[in-house]
Amino acid sequence: MEADDFVFEASGGSTNQLLGRNVRVSSILLESLSGPVIPASFCKLIRFNRQIVSPYLMQQYLKLFYEEGLVGIYQVQSTGISNYQFESFLKYHKMLVPPANLQRLFEEKAKPMLDLKDQLGLQNIVLTKTRDLLLPRLISGKLSVEDLDIQFPPSMQEGTAERESLPEARHA
Repeated sequence: MEADDFVFEASGGSTNQLLGRNVRVSSILLESLSGPVIPASFCKLIRFNRQIVSPYLMQQYLKLFYEEGLVGIYQVQSTGISNYQFESFLKYHKMLVPPANLQRLFEEKAKPMLDLKDQLGLQNIVLTKTRDLLLPRLISGKLSVEDLDIQFPPSMQEGTAERESLPEARHA
């Protein structure tokens, strides 16, 4: 896969969740992975022509298309597994594409925010993994924190919780 490709869920799903979840593969995501990436067999790879449409515009469009449930129009469920009628979607779904200059303006505004979202998402994954590794060791006592010089913020210092739980009239 390349930066700005999309992965589009085309098979699977459940009765409670529509198919068509999708993600734009950012350069930030690709750089965080250890090698070449391909979409899963139940997904479609979409690569938009950047000369025609901005991937950032399509990211927001496909997000809205999914969130509003419009993807359900092309979903078929037969043997308990849902399938997305992707060819019908490509053939019959039409979208008005804004002029290139308007798309560039949109991308100038959207790109920094969406890149930051990607960076923060990756940081959250690292923090979650770190927490999941440390928490069992802290709880079991395998990792001691007694000798660490931990500076608590004022709101976490002893006596603060008791003061905050009292009604306003008793603070005097």
